[in-house]
Amino acid sequence: MLQPIKVLHLSASDKGGAFVIAEGLVDNMQNAAVIARHSIFSGAQQTISLSKIKLFDKLFKFCLHAWEKLILLFYEKDSSVRFKYSLGKPGI
Repeated sequence: MLQPIKVLHLSASDKGGAFVIAEGLVDNMQNAAVIARHSIFSGAQQTISLSKIKLFDKLFKFCLHAWEKLILLFYEKDSSVRFKYSLGKPGI
């Protein structure tokens, strides 16, 4: 007997085109008898988090943010523009 296909779509937030497309894919897959689920990291429809332990979750996010800012220090030429933008490398 064949096992049904299980698909999990992960999105960073509940805004934007990627979220809308993933929602549409999940709907279509469920209509085709595929077990599909869509989980997001942040937003009003939050269904997934990095950890069940909120302290660890906050610590992890802080470490990613600090790592990104540390990287910027090596590229800046003028300290007046420090932290005006995000590299987006950590994904948070």
